[in-house]
Amino acid sequence: MIAVLMAIVACEQNNSVKVVYYITDSDSGFEVNYRNESGDLINENIVTQSESDVWRYEFIGEKGDIVFVSAIYYDRESKLKVQIRMDGKVYKEGYSKHDTTGYLVVSGTVPY
Repeated sequence: MIAVLMAIVACEQNNSVKVVYYITDSDSGFEVNYRNESGDLINENIVTQSESDVWRYEFIGEKGDIVFVSAIYYDRESKLKVQIRMDGKVYKEGYSKHDTTGYLVVSGTVPY
């Protein structure tokens, strides 16, 4: 009985989650905005050589943290896939093809 209670308490105290922003499928590059582990909004321009190139940013988040990543590309012949992964599983994702008019936004909160 005591071992079961200790296991429940240990699970409740582990509020950390590995968060990975993951962008693929870009033929020629993109602009990315993302929220880092400190809550700051970061902007970067990424150059890719082929759609097999991968951009990723990872950090340890806490349950309840806001997660946010958005990207836009300017080559009308390109495409983009944006994912947020938590502890190795896809939490949310978006896909855009031949649409250079707006940002592809994927966001949420780390679930409890």
